[in-house]
Amino acid sequence: MSDKLPQATERTRFGELTVTWGVNDWVMIDLHGRSGQRQVKSWHELADLLVDVGFPRNEAAAEARSLWHARPTDAAAETSRPGEEMWKATGLPAWAVALVLLAVIAIYVLYRVAHLRG
Repeated sequence: MSDKLPQATERTRFGELTVTWGVNDWVMIDLHGRSGQRQVKSWHELADLLVDVGFPRNEAAAEARSLWHARPTDAAAETSRPGEEMWKATGLPAWAVALVLLAVIAIYVLYRVAHLRG
């Protein structure tokens, strides 16, 4: 994944509109110096964000629908989920995480045994 987030800029009659799409449904909007960001899971929520930064409600819905259909396919990709197990964040399969944990425990036990005898 690139360090640069996908961005769209267009000129509207209310000023220049810049939309930056993040992951986990995050979006940031800048309209002529007013900006807002939040997670949006539908074009309806995107329309609400447009209204918050200065778009009139009656035009926000059409603009949001257009932006929603043009958003990048990976904008809804999740990098983490609430309640997700921590080992999944490593990107390793469960057996590899278990193997690493067993190795750490074995090293600790050997260390303790060696120091009890010596």
